[in-house]
Amino acid sequence: MTLDNKVKPEGGLLQSKYWTSLWKEENKQVLKIKKQDLEVFGVFQDVKFVGKYLYIPRIRDEQIELVDEIKKEAIKNNCNWIRIDFFDKKQLDKFGKFECKKAPHDMQPKDHFIIKIAETEEEILKNMKSKTRYNVRLAIKKGVKINVFRYKQAGFDDAFCEFFDMVEKTAKRKGVSFHPREHYENMFKKIPKENIALYIAKVDGSFVAANIITFFDGVATYLHGATSDKYRNYMAPFLLQFRAICDAKELGNNYYDFGGVFSKSSDKGKIGITKFKRGFCPNQEISSFMGSWDLVLNPFRYKVYRILLSIIKKIRK
Repeated sequence: MTLDNKVKPEGGLLQSKYWTSLWKEENKQVLKIKKQDLEVFGVFQDVKFVGKYLYIPRIRDEQIELVDEIKKEAIKNNCNWIRIDFFDKKQLDKFGKFECKKAPHDMQPKDHFIIKIAETEEEILKNMKSKTRYNVRLAIKKGVKINVFRYKQAGFDDAFCEFFDMVEKTAKRKGVSFHPREHYENMFKKIPKENIALYIAKVDGSFVAANIITFFDGVATYLHGATSDKYRNYMAPFLLQFRAICDAKELGNNYYDFGGVFSKSSDKGKIGITKFKRGFCPNQEISSFMGSWDLVLNPFRYKVYRILLSIIKKIRK
């Protein structure tokens, strides 16, 4: 199955005033350019020993018309390059008068798994891989309970504490790093409560899994998640996703974005993540994008930056 190419990851949340307010809350220098009915948002980033660059996440087709204004602001703020997330080659080609280089890494996942959720709950279940469908039903049979919390509503504070405790334990168990607590707190503070929710799975009163789901412009997105070591055979993460999909449909969303997948990775953890997400609709194609590209403004400093990155990469090996 293919999707309408107008469907964007997170529904375009990263190019919204809500995400911009999150940056500001975290004391980041934000760029906002407005010209008639067009707006584009970005954030200035600092690289040690190199200097500043401007990052524009998930730029939309119409926003590319503001490229001259973006470049002027970047130069005005002493940026050495502008990093932009492009959706497709057509967008990149519109920058033909400027030389863009593929960024050394993508700022956002290059591949997303996004499914249509227009069908009934029964049809959504039917579209799943048999093992995924079995695990959803198993979680229900074993008595996994799902609670949904909105910011400042009763029980939210306790649920959030449990969520972050699971985040820290998940990070330690898998040997990965997550955002600091303040980042998650600020998400709920700055994004309107109708656009974000905390989903918690419980077994016998114990918190066993949690997801942060956003709802924006017709797309519900699985933004962050964490799990506990307890009751792992109860398959709570499967029911969490199914409940979020059903709620998203009920709220009028047309798509559910599972976030990043890694179909070409050899890393066992990433393979597992991809397998878990794709199980909810194995016939759905992965949505692939162009990723991050750099419009170089200061060739010398940009060269220094790339050299430093290559040195760091060799040291880590």
